[in-house]
Amino acid sequence: MLADPSVRQVLPKVEFSGLISNGDKSTVMMAAGVDPDGEFAVKGPFLTVTEGKVLVSGSVDAEVMLGAGLARSLKATPGSSLTLLASTTDGAMNAMDVRVKGIFTTGVPDVDKRLVYTDIVTAQKLLVTQRVSTLGIFLDRMESTNPVQQRLAAQHPQLTVQTWMDQAFFYKSVRDLYNRIFGALGLIIGVIVVFVVTNAMAMAIIERTREIGTLRAMGTLPGQLLRTLALEGMVLGGVGALTGAALSLGISLMLYVVPVNMPPPPGRSVGYPLNVSIDPLMYAATLAAMVLLTMLASSWVARKTVHLPVVDALAHT
Repeated sequence: MLADPSVRQVLPKVEFSGLISNGDKSTVMMAAGVDPDGEFAVKGPFLTVTEGKVLVSGSVDAEVMLGAGLARSLKATPGSSLTLLASTTDGAMNAMDVRVKGIFTTGVPDVDKRLVYTDIVTAQKLLVTQRVSTLGIFLDRMESTNPVQQRLAAQHPQLTVQTWMDQAFFYKSVRDLYNRIFGALGLIIGVIVVFVVTNAMAMAIIERTREIGTLRAMGTLPGQLLRTLALEGMVLGGVGALTGAALSLGISLMLYVVPVNMPPPPGRSVGYPLNVSIDPLMYAATLAAMVLLTMLASSWVARKTVHLPVVDALAHT
């Protein structure tokens, strides 16, 4: 796998479950044996260490890191001695004494109540195996995900190759929630724009009905008047859309300078930094949609007035 030019690192992981005890109390754990040097260096700060330190390779003692909720439940602190109990690959029970190296939080309270990290050597000794559960493949850039998945799936048909999106159930749930919220807000804004432009153009056309009748009397065709009024609506909508786009761009640039934290999403106890992405294609699509909506609204409002008989239009008060 490392022969692939897009692959930066391959990190093995042993996932297992069992019991963890402080001698007086035992509780269920969801544990992972990892390569400390690669896991915490390559993946970056995916954990917030609240006490102690992260695991390191080559330690003489068997060490673990505990989730904050689990540490509170066991009254454990860095340096405390605990016992791990799990079933080996042959089905026998095995126990191992470990020392707490650090305490961390993932920001998800339910996960912090069960999660334990240890090094891969300790996990394999506890389970009496040399196998690993998964291999985490880290790439040079996000765009390489799908091509590399296809190449690896073809090279290793006996393995299941999944992307991070296939396993990010929580991320997908939160993203879908925000998409529904912002989609509803976008629909509401679009309706408001249509009604505002329709009302503005309706008032303008009613006040200029005699002017329209005069132009009709001078030989101007209804189609020409309709195009003129649609162009006026386009200018009105275009100026408004450009003003809104400029304001949005200014706020986006300001957020690059002034960091903002979002409130915790469902299921989490901590917020996250707001990262704004400036998408030129989205700006262009929004501008085009606003201009099109205002043109259609103007044409729809004006169609009745421009087809009035000339005498009725000139007599309008």
